[in-house]
Amino acid sequence: MPDFTRILERIVPRLDDLGVRYALIGGLAVSAHGCIRDTHDIDFLVREPDLEAFDKAAIEVGYQLTERLGTMSFFELFGAGLAPMDVLHAARPSTLEMLERADRVPIGKRGVQVKIVQVEDLIGLKVYAIDNNPKRRSKDWNDIVMLADRFRDRLDWNRVRSYFSLFGREGELETLRREVHGD
Repeated sequence: MPDFTRILERIVPRLDDLGVRYALIGGLAVSAHGCIRDTHDIDFLVREPDLEAFDKAAIEVGYQLTERLGTMSFFELFGAGLAPMDVLHAARPSTLEMLERADRVPIGKRGVQVKIVQVEDLIGLKVYAIDNNPKRRSKDWNDIVMLADRFRDRLDWNRVRSYFSLFGREGELETLRREVHGD
C-alpha cells in the first residue's frame, strides 16, 4: 500500500509554493475526518485555473498526467511508492465555495498542513459520486453514513440538504437522517 502521508508531505508544500487552490477529497479526506477506511488513490479538488501549476507540482514529485477528461484529470505513479491521483476540476460556484471553506489539517508525523474540504462538502461530493457512478453507491453511501454519524451534532444539515436536493435525492437524505438519528 502506498505511503499516502509521505506523498502528501512531498506534494502539498509544492502546491502551496505554487499558489494552487486545492483541497483533499475522497477516501483520504474521509479518513482525515476520523472515519478510517481503505483507499487506493489520492483525490484532490483543484481550481480550474490552477490545473497547470498542479500538473507541474505532480510531475516534480514523480507523477505523470495520463488523461484529462471533462472535469477530471488522472495521474499515474511514475516512481516507487506512489499512488494514483484523481483531480476534480473546480469551476462551478459550489466547488469553488468548497475550496474557500476548506480547512488546513495536520497530517502525519511532520504535521504537514493539508487543505481538506469540510465534512458537509465531502458528503456533497459523495452524493455527486453516487449520482455520477451508481456502481460506487455502496462505498460512497457508507462514507456518507460514517461522516454524518460522527458529526451529526455539528453538521450543517441545511448545506447537506442542498447537495441532496441538487441531485434530486431528497428521499435519500431522509434515509440518512433516520440511519444517523435512529428514528
